[in-house]
Amino acid sequence: MNSSIPTRTSDLVIGSLSAWNEGLADENQRGLGDLSYFSIPMLLEAQNLTIYSPSSDLSLGEIKQLRGMLENIYAARVAAGDFNPGNSEFSLHFVRNELGHIELMIKYHSWEHNGALEFTEKIDQSYLPTIIGQLDTLIRLSPQF
Repeated sequence: MNSSIPTRTSDLVIGSLSAWNEGLADENQRGLGDLSYFSIPMLLEAQNLTIYSPSSDLSLGEIKQLRGMLENIYAARVAAGDFNPGNSEFSLHFVRNELGHIELMIKYHSWEHNGALEFTEKIDQSYLPTIIGQLDTLIRLSPQF
């Protein structure tokens, strides 16, 4: 895979984290439904720091899980949620407060350097439907199994 940052518009933006769907990670995974993995390179631009992870993969099931969690946070059914995909250097933690803000903690776990960084930012909960819509598009564009 080319390790340069994609130049097209990102398919998913969560705070300062951007991601691109590059298609199925491995053709032999076609037909596995929610266990199909997609190559999703990710870029974090926060606090004057840019981190690009070209090797992140997310399963269709993980994308659906993130979508459901964000929908529950937006609808105030839950106050917090974690997203820890198994094949990505990034993990996310969301906490909803009573003022309509979402505290987003982005954790970067470097596989190459065996290090970790954490970034915290606030997003307005009114932004969650946009993220959910982007996830719906990723799900809808996935191959039909």
